[in-house]
Amino acid sequence: MKVIEINEALNISFDDYTVISSENLHEKYIMHTNGVVINDGNNTLDFSSCKVIIESYTSLHIKSYDHTLEEWECCTEKQEVKDICEFILDKDILLIRGFGKHDGKWTEYKFIAPKKIEIELP
Repeated sequence: MKVIEINEALNISFDDYTVISSENLHEKYIMHTNGVVINDGNNTLDFSSCKVIIESYTSLHIKSYDHTLEEWECCTEKQEVKDICEFILDKDILLIRGFGKHDGKWTEYKFIAPKKIEIELP
């Protein structure tokens, strides 16, 4: 097993991969996916599975967009994403966006001030 600590220099993509499961364990959020592509500027590596681990964040805000009402709605951790379309780390904010697993709504996870973001590879 290999663990990569995530920083802004890495280009990470979950295109065409699915979130198999996710769990919220008090200031530790884990997403299991069936793949990830990592580009460090020199190499592009494609892995068949991974675990995204986000630890010690100040807060987590989850919202989904209701196209019928044309507005964002606050959600609970039960609003899981079926895929990760966007994975954006910008200073003290990590945004994970994708389509809702159960309702298909565009969903955003906003982690504020995560201290540690890792990808665990097989």
